[in-house]
Amino acid sequence: MRCRLWMLLVGFVAAMAVFVLRYPQAAADDPLVLSPDVMAEFVQYKARSKPLYFAVSTDGLFSWWSYCMDYNCQATQSYRQEAIEHCEHESGTDCVIFAVGNVAQLEYRVGDPSTMTAAKPTPCTVDAIAADSAAGAIVALFRPAACSNFRSFGHSADFKAFATTDPAKFKVARGWATRYGGADEAVKQALAECAKSAEELALSDPCELFAIGDIVVRGMSEEEKRAATELYKKNKKATNADLRPPS
Repeated sequence: MRCRLWMLLVGFVAAMAVFVLRYPQAAADDPLVLSPDVMAEFVQYKARSKPLYFAVSTDGLFSWWSYCMDYNCQATQSYRQEAIEHCEHESGTDCVIFAVGNVAQLEYRVGDPSTMTAAKPTPCTVDAIAADSAAGAIVALFRPAACSNFRSFGHSADFKAFATTDPAKFKVARGWATRYGGADEAVKQALAECAKSAEELALSDPCELFAIGDIVVRGMSEEEKRAATELYKKNKKATNADLRPPS
C-alpha cells in the first residue's frame, strides 16, 4: 500500500512539473500582436523588388527592413543582422525577424493600437540641456538612434541646425547641417536633409526645426523661434536657459 501511494505521489509531482514547464512555452507561442501601421509597412516592404528581411519590435509597434537593390544579392546573415540592429536602435527595444522575403515566419494578429503598450526606452539626455527643463522633456522623447544623432550634432561646429518630424512618433526623420557660414543657411539645409530622410522612411509628417545650435526650438511659436535664432546669431554658445521668458 505504501509503495503504491508513493508511486501515485511521484506521478502527481511529475505531472505538475510538466504543466509548469509547458505553461511558459504556451505563453511564448502566443501570436505576435502587430499594429496596423506595422502591417502597412509590411505591405510596402513586400512591394520592393527583392525584399530580404522584415524585423519588428517585440511590442509590435515598430518595424525595419532590409532589401536588395542588386539582381544577384542573397539573403545573407549580414542583411538579417542589419534589419534587427536598425530596428532595435530606432525603436529602443528588442526586435525579431518577422518575415524572410515575402513569407511571414511567425504567427501574428493585428492589434488595436489604443490597447497596445509601447516599450519605454531610456530617456534621451544631452549635456547642454537640463533634463528637468521643458527643452529636456522634448529631447527625452528621442529613441536611441535619434538621440545618438542629436548628441553628435551637439559636438559639431557652428553655425548648425537640427530638424525632425514629430519626435514622439516611432519613426522620426531627421536632418542636420553644421559648419555653415550663417544660421539661416544651416536651418534651410537641415530642413532639406530632414525632408530627404522623411521620403526614404515613407513618412508624411512634416519636418520642423528642432534645434538651432544648442537651443531646442521644437514646440515654440514662430516669434519665439525668431528670437532664439537672433540670440544664436549673437552667441553661438547660447542655450534655452539664456532665452528670455515669453512676455
